[in-house]
Order: sequence, then C-alpha cells, then structure tokens
Amino acid sequence: MKLPDARDNGECPDRCTGCASSDARPTGPEAGEPLSGWRLGLLAALVFLWPLALAVAGALLGEHSGLGEAAGGLAGLAIGLASAAVIAKATARSLQERVPSDDNVG
Repeated sequence: MKLPDARDNGECPDRCTGCASSDARPTGPEAGEPLSGWRLGLLAALVFLWPLALAVAGALLGEHSGLGEAAGGLAGLAIGLASAAVIAKATARSLQERVPSDDNVG
C-alpha cells in the first residue's frame, strides 16, 4: 500500500517527520529500530565473544594433555558457534517482525 504524498497538492511543509513523503524521517531507536547503540554492541559482543569463551572453557575442562585440551577447546568452539548462529537467526527474525518494510514509504 502506498501512502498519499501531500507534496503533490501543496499541503506539506516537506519537513514533517510523520509524513511518508518526508526526507527527514528519524532513525535509530526513536524510529522503531531496536538494534542500534548499546543493543547492537551487546549483540555483537555476544555473537563474537561467546564462542571464544566456550572454547577457552572447553580447553580448561579438557584433560590435561595436549590432545584433551585441544579436543575440549574445539568442542567448546563448535558449541559456541552453533549457539551464536541460533542467537543471530532469532535476532534477525525478531527484527524482521518489528521493523516495518519500506514498501509503505514514499
């Protein structure tokens, strides 16, 4: 559905942030974009640091031989990567549900 453009009939001052024809639409959390600022930083840290933390934990919990530590580290890394992929997919899916598409704008 395309919203009417008020500029066509001269009724719009061209700077209204609520108008679909405006070039000055807000961005970030005030525009309904939930993944910005500290939330973006937290998610990035979680997705990238979580697998590394599990790899270190797996290596520490592995047997105290070279092969046991390596196997524990690889197992922890695999579990961390799989869980980070699940978190990233779930976040992307929830963002698609929250953020409106650009089909309704201008």
